Amino acid sequence: MPQKHLFKNGKKAKGKVKPPSRHGKVAKTKKGKLNKPPKSIADKEKWKESMQTTRTINAFNEKGVLTKATSMGDKLRLLPQPKVPKK
Repeated sequence: MPQKHLFKNGKKAKGKVKPPSRHGKVAKTKKGKLNKPPKSIADKEKWKESMQTTRTINAFNEKGVLTKATSMGDKLRLLPQPKVPKK
């Protein structure tokens, strides 16, 4: 019994997709999350409130960690991000 066609209407299987040619350029690394406000006014207000809530919660958590560290006789040190020279 003959085998049926694996792909109908001349469609071919897609294998590995070849990445775009970079020609010696360094691969781009996405850093952080791009946080843009929405375009509609109603959604923009919700977004602003959400961002304010997030900032408040983060400040509260940092303060809690700081007080816990100092109460145990330790210091909380924040290391500055190392500066990378631009090419």
